[in-house]
Amino acid sequence: MNLNMSNLIIENKRDIRLDTMRGILLIIMTLNHLGGSLTLFAAQPFGYVTAAEGFIVLSGYTYAITSKLGFEPFMARLRTSGKRAFKIYKYHILAFALLLSIAILIPSYGEYFGKRFFVKNNTEEILWTIIGTLLLVHQPVYFDILPMYIVFALLSPLVLYA
Repeated sequence: MNLNMSNLIIENKRDIRLDTMRGILLIIMTLNHLGGSLTLFAAQPFGYVTAAEGFIVLSGYTYAITSKLGFEPFMARLRTSGKRAFKIYKYHILAFALLLSIAILIPSYGEYFGKRFFVKNNTEEILWTIIGTLLLVHQPVYFDILPMYIVFALLSPLVLYA
């Protein structure tokens, strides 16, 4: 069987192998967050890094190889990164709203998430939790990755330019 490696790279320089690895790392992170017996296989570091660290590194590398570094003006790269950061922010807020709704509507989940989710470990502080999360200053458990990813997206044009 003759596998032509150039078929694995899409026209905008995306490498399907990298996207596949990112997908596998997302599955591993999901298994780790859900818990259960599969965590025994997924909780260990993937080589020298954890699944989250590997995902961030591969995402940065994918961004670098797909950016039009030499062909796009710096301001256009800043706008593109701003759009990307805003898209990540929207998904962050959507996931937060979904989890907040579950925590409020289902009492057993509210008790579980109350200690990890709300400001001051108190469900009465819902307004402060919402405001803090919208401003990215309050990061409930498991909600610290996307704000970091937003910062990386905003800084990436400067790093690529340097």
